[in-house]
Amino acid sequence: MEELVRGIRVRKGLKPDIPALDYYYDKL
Repeated sequence: MEELVRGIRVRKGLKPDIPALDYYYDKL
């Protein structure tokens, strides 16, 4: 799952070293 997130962020031109979606859900 994390690899998929990194791939998407890289395509969008964002830094790939962003935490997985689980990290964002925990912040909510």
